[in-house]
Amino acid sequence: MHNHYHAVLYVDKEQALSLTSRQVIERWSRLYHLPSMVKRAYARESLSKAERHWVSQEVKKWRERLFAVDWFMKEVNQFIARKANREDEVTGHFWDGRYDSQSLVGEKGLLCSMVYDDLNPVRAGIADTPEESEYTSLIARINRAMKPQSLPCMHPFLDQVSDQDQEAIPFSFTDYLELVDWTGRQIRADKGGYIDAALPPILERLNLSQADWLAAVKNIKRPRAVMVGTKQEVKLASIKKGRKRASGYFLPD
Repeated sequence: MHNHYHAVLYVDKEQALSLTSRQVIERWSRLYHLPSMVKRAYARESLSKAERHWVSQEVKKWRERLFAVDWFMKEVNQFIARKANREDEVTGHFWDGRYDSQSLVGEKGLLCSMVYDDLNPVRAGIADTPEESEYTSLIARINRAMKPQSLPCMHPFLDQVSDQDQEAIPFSFTDYLELVDWTGRQIRADKGGYIDAALPPILERLNLSQADWLAAVKNIKRPRAVMVGTKQEVKLASIKKGRKRASGYFLPD
């Protein structure tokens, strides 16, 4: 979009916590300059007790930032702002304020948010169809599917992994394409075209009716809905987060 963007993030805290100190340093060095003391520690040079403590505290801080959404968003927004200001030859604030976030609880919440994001250009009247949109995850996935030799850029769908034990979005990419197209046709009431009465297979597996799915997509950005998922999923997630009330948009069970 020309004035904002949406992102669906998968935060793998467990993986970050399982990394060795050297692996954390290696990941951090891909984007940031390493302090000389950390370089010495990485090279296994002799350090004093105080120096080793300082390095361990730095690595601990970097490890936490590997799964911190606020740190990720700060860095991404800062990069975009600087690039945009250079292009416009201006200085000052680029964004109006901080980002908004929602926890996606369960498979239904994840799919609902993904479809909402991929249909943003269609809903805004910028593109007639999802495959004609620019700068969406869907376009990147389509390009990836058409050019298998290219490097993977996002979390894969179940039919895009060779090892069934590999983490993946638990649906096929083909079903997701059908779901996006079907949902887009319903939202765009001004667009003509025949809509097949047969629901996409993915809806049948999720036990969602057309009305349920459309209500979910249209209300995904409802104010004060800090989580998206079924009522039971949101309730359990709220308990884990220490919240007294389950505030969210509830999808059908």
